[in-house]
Amino acid sequence: MYLGNALVSSFNCLSSEELQAAERYFLTAFIYQFGIGEWAQTSLDRLAGKLGVSERLARHSIGVLVDQGLLDARRVEGRTGRPSYDYRLSKLVADRLNLQVGPVSVGHEGLVKSLLSIPSPGGLEVTRKKGRTFGPPNPDALSVGSKLVLIVLLTEADSCGVVRNCSTFGLAKQVGMSVQRVRRHLRKLWRLGYMRDVVAGIVSDIGIGKCPSIYFLNLAHPIFEASWCGRAFVLHIQKKDQYHPGREIPQLIRILSNGCEDDSYVAIEYDRRNYLLPVKCEDDVAKRLKDAVLDGLEEYLQAVLDDYVGQILTDRYLFIGSQFLPEPSINLRLEMEALLCVKERKGSDEAASRAAMFLSGWIWRAACMKSEVLSKKLGVMRLLMPPDGRISILRSTENGKLLILKAVVAPPPGRNVTPGIYQGASIDYVKSTKEINRVDLSTKEQYEIGLLVKPSVKTKKEVVDTEVGIEDEG
Repeated sequence: MYLGNALVSSFNCLSSEELQAAERYFLTAFIYQFGIGEWAQTSLDRLAGKLGVSERLARHSIGVLVDQGLLDARRVEGRTGRPSYDYRLSKLVADRLNLQVGPVSVGHEGLVKSLLSIPSPGGLEVTRKKGRTFGPPNPDALSVGSKLVLIVLLTEADSCGVVRNCSTFGLAKQVGMSVQRVRRHLRKLWRLGYMRDVVAGIVSDIGIGKCPSIYFLNLAHPIFEASWCGRAFVLHIQKKDQYHPGREIPQLIRILSNGCEDDSYVAIEYDRRNYLLPVKCEDDVAKRLKDAVLDGLEEYLQAVLDDYVGQILTDRYLFIGSQFLPEPSINLRLEMEALLCVKERKGSDEAASRAAMFLSGWIWRAACMKSEVLSKKLGVMRLLMPPDGRISILRSTENGKLLILKAVVAPPPGRNVTPGIYQGASIDYVKSTKEINRVDLSTKEQYEIGLLVKPSVKTKKEVVDTEVGIEDEG
């Protein structure tokens, strides 16, 4: 029984005043270990060992959970000495979980279980001397708080590990922490390689309103290796001419800044060399977009563009039996309008509304056309796509290359595909893994994909960049 979606819904019903992060983590680990109705018939120290927490944390959490009516306690009769108790979930929690548990298409339960199985010694570098534990804090150890944040993100993530519409404030409420503490844990998870990327949310005055951050989890992290379940990563890199540098969004903004005509539409196209052709839009909209890079809009729009390209490619390659869907089933335009707050909002002016409409229209057209270009290069996707799969396009962080596709897919059960990086050998339908070329990557490229984890020692500039990326979330 998958409990991830039920746990998140239950967490939303518990205020931070009722349960702090330590108790929420203990409750999560307890549910995954003993299920909904089983009694934990063991001593406190052994229970703490099974759940991978300290005896002190277990004793404190049990006291709070019993007082809150979330755990039932039953005294063990016939024993001498200090009273001993068995524990199980209360009927209140069991009923709530039973209502929320249901079929889900995201298969991260194995990753959550593997994460819970890692002991959480409070971040200590264990050194034993005469039976006692000493040691300085280990900056690379996952504390209970960091693990809880990662567990909630895993339960919110799609099959490619992408988490959308999850604000820092909402995440803090779910895990029972302050927003500042959640941001510290997010930076730690990014530094230790559990997140590939974070696209900071923004609040913009050009009509898109408030957009939450987008998190790209690293499902290929070595800690998850035993629960890999056949996930594969598909990498396709297409270089562009050096005389036309920059990524897509900066190109668009430069084109808008250099000259616009008074037209109410925008057309984005790719030629055979795969770079943007000139576009047209309203002059006042272009003026508002000139300094968009300074507002963080470039990074967010690039992430949104690639996200919707992934949705279109997913629907294009998704198959029912042996039939591929001829047209995307998603209503991309409506989704874009909802995301970019196109509908009239209180306090928004006419130009801001036109800017939002322009952005939604541009993203929609660009995503459709970009997917057309990429679909001709990705025959390998048809082999690796499961019936309930998802393609995720990870944004490029390199200049000088326009189309950099880092797509994550999960192969169907039973497919014997070695985890790694693959590149399609043919544009046509790929019938077997023998027709796929496994790509040998450099250490840097392996890290970018997530097969290697970044060292814990970072430069001062990198630390600053990470803080800005998360602190600026809207």
